[in-house]
Amino acid sequence: MSDQDLKRFYQTLLGTDPLKNPTTDHRYVAILQANPRNDPIEQLRQRIDWAASESVHLLTGFRGNGKTTEIYRLKGLLEESGCRVVRLDMDDYLNSTQPVEISDFLLSVMAGLASILKEVEGLDAITESYWTRLGNFLTTEVKLEKLDIEMKAAGAAAKLGFKLKNEPSFKQQVQHHLRGHVARLVEEAHGFVTEVVQTLRQRSGNPDLKVVILVDSVEHLRGVGTDAQGVYDSVLNTFSVHGDKLALPQVHVLYTVPPFLVLHANSATRTMGGNPIVMWPNVHVLCRDGSRDPAGLAVMRDIIGKRFPDWERIIPGALLDELAASTGGDLRDFFRQVREVLVRLGVARKPGEQAPVADPATVESVSGELRNSLRLMLTERDRQKLGLIHRSKQLKPDGPQDIPTLTTLLDSNLIMNYQNGEPWFDIHPMLREDMGASPATP
Repeated sequence: MSDQDLKRFYQTLLGTDPLKNPTTDHRYVAILQANPRNDPIEQLRQRIDWAASESVHLLTGFRGNGKTTEIYRLKGLLEESGCRVVRLDMDDYLNSTQPVEISDFLLSVMAGLASILKEVEGLDAITESYWTRLGNFLTTEVKLEKLDIEMKAAGAAAKLGFKLKNEPSFKQQVQHHLRGHVARLVEEAHGFVTEVVQTLRQRSGNPDLKVVILVDSVEHLRGVGTDAQGVYDSVLNTFSVHGDKLALPQVHVLYTVPPFLVLHANSATRTMGGNPIVMWPNVHVLCRDGSRDPAGLAVMRDIIGKRFPDWERIIPGALLDELAASTGGDLRDFFRQVREVLVRLGVARKPGEQAPVADPATVESVSGELRNSLRLMLTERDRQKLGLIHRSKQLKPDGPQDIPTLTTLLDSNLIMNYQNGEPWFDIHPMLREDMGASPATP
């Protein structure tokens, strides 16, 4: 292989953009569709299809494991059945490192919804009417100062969303002033959504049209350093204490949520109609006993092959399996490891010669760097908790004192979720030896 081949292979693994059309994109690989009973996306589709009037659903998964691509698959399935589906990317409206409250979270969702509806559906009159009412409410009743947005002007929703995301002082002001006005804020939001649904149904000529809103990227909320616990607590408060306020009239809404919310599943879901938190798992490359799953490894090979068909001329199959197993089926880590192997091969290539083929020493060198970076993240309490999870394959806190530790480990992807008949958990494979276990075996 030439240097250009290595570069082309490397570039196919760059970026984290989801596949927006999984059914037609040649890079898409089906992971769980072979058994619909184990497919979280099919389960969500079924629940929405059977729900009578409105419903709330929560989906979680580790960042970078293909969850947003699967949300696009859900969108396509629902549209095939006649639903009108809107997807909101909350990365455009939420600051992922700042605490949220029900007030600014709901405002951000409404800002995203209004922007999309105006752009895609052309509902200018409805959105402008809502933002005019909202502006009057915020300035006259809430007395929110420095609201330097002309709420009647075009683009008011996008501008408000931008300020909430990028101006922490403005967001804190909104939170402070709205704490005594949440019920009214919810009322205004519900009125807006109801008007939107009625209009979409009238336009379609279908009085029973199902409207679905997919609120994506909420799982990116995570604190940094000493602020981390404050962000975690705010997410829990928003989805547990105020979960009922996130249900929208005559709409089926899905929120993606951080993985740590599974630790509070009962309190988070009982206020939202009782639907369980659904987890999108890592690729099932490992079995409970630590042995490798040939079917999962075949999926990982297929994922690479769809991007670069000649990969085996650069990385032998056994070594690619090694990379897949050592990263636990986490796609982001897997891509990063493969890219680093390619970099080592490119550096080792002598002028005028073909690039060498990957060997075990190169793969171990790359894996060793990731293993060391993971080890540096661990405290002694982390190690103890990881050992218990590895042995039990369950995620059960012994008490409230365990929640912060498990929250951090989930957020760092040091605890992994798999699906094999039923969900189960294990630790990152590269840490198994540290817990007194043997590494993943072929």
